[in-house]
Amino acid sequence: MSDSSSAVTYGVRLPNSGPFADADSIWRMGEVAEKSGYDMLWVHDHISWPREQLTHFATGSIEACTDQDPNFFESLTTMAVLGGRLPRIGLGVVGLVMPLRDPRLLAKQAATINQLTGSRLTLAVAIGNIPADFEALDVPYNRRGRLTNDYLRALRAILDEPQPMSFESESVSFSGTFLPAPGPLPIWVTGSSEPGLLRAATYGDGWMTVYVSTERYQELVTRLEELRAEAGRSRMQHGYETYVCVGRTRDEAISISERSLVDKFGDLEKGLSVCLVGDVSEVADRIEEYRAVGTDHFELKFIGHDVDQLTGMAEQLAARLY
Repeated sequence: MSDSSSAVTYGVRLPNSGPFADADSIWRMGEVAEKSGYDMLWVHDHISWPREQLTHFATGSIEACTDQDPNFFESLTTMAVLGGRLPRIGLGVVGLVMPLRDPRLLAKQAATINQLTGSRLTLAVAIGNIPADFEALDVPYNRRGRLTNDYLRALRAILDEPQPMSFESESVSFSGTFLPAPGPLPIWVTGSSEPGLLRAATYGDGWMTVYVSTERYQELVTRLEELRAEAGRSRMQHGYETYVCVGRTRDEAISISERSLVDKFGDLEKGLSVCLVGDVSEVADRIEEYRAVGTDHFELKFIGHDVDQLTGMAEQLAARLY
């Protein structure tokens, strides 16, 4: 359990996929988040994204999904461009599908972005859960856990060890000089399974999970910290990714988010139990409940029917949080 007085940070998920996945909306959400005082911008990471995945949105709503193209803006290049335009806010890729990325190239890309943006990048890696991504890049889906472990070890070796360096594993072996040095570049690990928690405890500077109750979150943090202590590593940050909907009243927030929550979770009450929905005071209270069980960072994915609604919610909540 965290000390309620400890620092907590907040990030905003940008619409690099979903009904508002276009350049203007990404810019606008990013600029509002920076101006409002948020600590981080987040984008997520997939390769093949067919039309039926449009409703699997980063931010938006079911009502906003019509006949638009299922755009998915690539994660690292999006962060590079945003980092050049926005001077302060942190830059994060969450669910970076590690087994689809050559760790040598990924290390080079991440170090470059981090150097050129003043050490503002965070990578939160994942094993991936959409077979089409793996088919598109001819990567074996059934080996994704093992590939993730090997590639994550390789990534850490390139970023952390003196250059030149060498690395050997079952999946990838190499030697070379990989510069520039990245500077401080946190690597987080996502997941709530026992292998995922072990991976985070072994390799991560932070950990992120998604859509769980406060009771389950506390259980996961307790187990994560047990594994971290066994690995002899220092305490890591604990993140929580979830949907947020802020209304003038709780009823209004539920009205805005109900179709999206039912589509995502199959049941409104399930969605309300793991998401942050209500007026701004209720949402802030829910955040405090997660803080009390160990959450250090919140990745907020706003549900709204248009970009004006999304940015209005982000501004209103920031005024309460900061």
